[in-house]
Amino acid sequence: MTGDMMMEIESTWKDMSIERLCTIVNDCSRLMEIYEENNDAMADRWSDSEKEQGEELLAVTTQLSLLATKYLCERMMLDVKDDYLLHVGGSEWHQPKKESSGNIVDTTLATLRDYNTDLQDWIPSDYYFPKLLKHSFDQTLQQYVGAFFCNTLSRGIAKLDECVETLHDDWMKMWTYFGNDEEMVQYHGKAGNHTKEAIWKRLLILPAIASLLSRELGPSDLWEDTLTIVTEFGVDTGATATQHLMGLRQERMNEQKIQEWHTMICSTTKHAEIQGLLCPSSLYLLPDLRNSRHVHPHCRRRRQLYTASLKNLWTGSLCALRNQRIQLEKELWNEPTVDEPLLI
Repeated sequence: MTGDMMMEIESTWKDMSIERLCTIVNDCSRLMEIYEENNDAMADRWSDSEKEQGEELLAVTTQLSLLATKYLCERMMLDVKDDYLLHVGGSEWHQPKKESSGNIVDTTLATLRDYNTDLQDWIPSDYYFPKLLKHSFDQTLQQYVGAFFCNTLSRGIAKLDECVETLHDDWMKMWTYFGNDEEMVQYHGKAGNHTKEAIWKRLLILPAIASLLSRELGPSDLWEDTLTIVTEFGVDTGATATQHLMGLRQERMNEQKIQEWHTMICSTTKHAEIQGLLCPSSLYLLPDLRNSRHVHPHCRRRRQLYTASLKNLWTGSLCALRNQRIQLEKELWNEPTVDEPLLI
């Protein structure tokens, strides 16, 4: 029965009302209290198999409640995703300041505030509500960043300075709400919700993107920002995202300038790997940026040559692979490579 309910939620949550999903969460919460009391009361009377059945019933009900909480947030975010967040990085960013995409975040956060005010009273606030806040923060940031890269991949950026300013404004708006708002602060670190420090760290992706788009900053100024992007997106996606942002600056660059960028990107990716800074799996769903038309042709060609050559080298011996890789890195990146022992 519980399994059927879980399948129904996963397949029809978009058609369910907010109230219906809240009812499921509340019903599960009450059942869990009953099961826990019953398990404790019957602990001395039940056999081991009966105890296992009682614990299993409690566990599946907990899973159902958490699933309903997750899709409650998904259902709530439908209203802000399609109407607002999908336009981040689009043509709205190119309009005058009073009509800019800053209003997208303003409206998004106002909508979330309205929902949270109600949901705080509709579901248990000590356990499920903090989890809802965590999901809403994660999805707001994921959808914002994902939409930005999708829209800039297809359209580019017409007014770069306004885009940089808007990214900084939206960063501070999100931090003010998710990190400093009194209604949010009381739930930080509770029931699996993010701590204030974790929220700050996750939001640093926005000023990092803004910095990489700023023509006033060069590769030597952007090491920390690039490291943030590589850490959040992973090595491959982070490197291509950096190249995409680099191309959106629409700067004319000679071979030396391109080399500076590649040296910086290579340095940050190696540092992230060595220091173990990479996230276990990226939380962002980004478009394939490898063939972004905004990437400088020399950058794209270098990366294609580097990737293809490494794949071809696997047909040789491991020792030959190591020697050729070192030579290839020197030729493509013009960067000294540490003579490290071969790991088999």
